[in-house]
Formats: sequence, C-alpha cells, structure tokens
Amino acid sequence: MITTTQKEELSVALDKSFQNFIELFSAFSAEEVNKLFPGSGWTPVQVASHIIKSCDGVPDNETEKTDRPYDAMLAKIRPWWTDMNQKFQSPDELNPGTEEHSKEEILKESERVHSKDVA
Repeated sequence: MITTTQKEELSVALDKSFQNFIELFSAFSAEEVNKLFPGSGWTPVQVASHIIKSCDGVPDNETEKTDRPYDAMLAKIRPWWTDMNQKFQSPDELNPGTEEHSKEEILKESERVHSKDVA
C-alpha cells in the first residue's frame, strides 16, 4: 500500500517533471517547434502533443485500488525509460498526428493539463 508521504513525493516529482517539460519546450523558437530534427522521429510539437494526450485525464474516474504493491512491476518497466536506444510505437489514441501547431497553442494546452491533472 502506498503511504500518504509516498503519494506526496510522487505528486511533487510529477509536478516538477511537467514543469521541466514545459520549460524545455518553451526553449524552442516558434519556427523550431514544427521542425523535424535529424535523427528524431517526431517534431517538438508531436512530442508535446503525445505527452499532453498521455497525461490528460490521469487519474481518471475509473481509477481503482490495485491488488498488488504499487511498485510490483517497477523492475520490469524501468528499463523502458532508461534505455534511450529503444523505440516504441505510440498507441493510436496517443499518436500526435502530423498537423502543425503553434508554440503558444501547445504551451497553453500543456499548462491546462498541468494545472488540472498534475499540480
């Protein structure tokens, strides 16, 4: 069972991570946000859109208690985030699409998700 302290620590870590994401995206110029950089598969806007779609509504109304320790699968899934050589396909519902968006539009949407679901 996750403790109140662990929940608070997770909340702080998520908040800080989302703030860092917004700060990093903000560093791109308006011209760069829709640019495909060499060696990358997505533009900054596509990455941001994927993150927004992934975080929007989490947790949702269907969240329920688990029957296993909250970190039971951590050892199995941690390598997914630490091995930067791996590439995964995005589920269709989280696919960012190919349309261009303005930097301001993405920042506004990021702030909306951050304030609603993370902060």
